[in-house]
Amino acid sequence: MEKNQNIEEPELRWIETPKGRAIINAVSLTVLLAITQHFGYIAPGPPVTLENIILYGIYGVVVGLLMYVWTDFRLRRRRKKIEAAANSAVKDKSEDK
Repeated sequence: MEKNQNIEEPELRWIETPKGRAIINAVSLTVLLAITQHFGYIAPGPPVTLENIILYGIYGVVVGLLMYVWTDFRLRRRRKKIEAAANSAVKDKSEDK
């Protein structure tokens, strides 16, 4: 009984890609910061000004870029592990003969 040594990377949904994660995190952080300020949790008053929205947008972009880099790093590391496993499986198979 031989195991299938062909390990393929699964197809990623758009939200799992680095770009998708960056967009989701940037938008959600901006919206959450505006909502919490509106209810008075992070700033003294309910009026959310354009200046605050711009500031929260900048925070969102920074966090989005960080998530882009982190997700890209994770995907590359996973691809290297998959390639290493495939290469070792091929190497083991050739040594068995």
